[in-house]
Amino acid sequence: MEARTRIVWAGYSAAMGEHVSHLLDQRLDVECVADGLAALKAVRIDPPDLMLVEVELPDLDGMGLVRALRADSKLRKIPIILLSEREEALVESLQAGADDYL
Repeated sequence: MEARTRIVWAGYSAAMGEHVSHLLDQRLDVECVADGLAALKAVRIDPPDLMLVEVELPDLDGMGLVRALRADSKLRKIPIILLSEREEALVESLQAGADDYL
């Protein structure tokens, strides 16, 4: 049996995490966490194939999470897409090391 692609969704909205998980769980394994520190812990335990990260997170914001992942030689190659409603976060997200921004 082939392993399914694993995504970690880091977002403060439980409803949005459930929605994303529902949309993707037919083909992908989605783990939802509510803050940056929980995301960092989850990724260190089982590195995902992709991360979807909201910029505004409690405990460790999305930018800090990206910086922490890029500083870790075992985790730095995980693709990360940052999400924010703030357009001005685009440049900062890419400078932090995100692969893309929505």
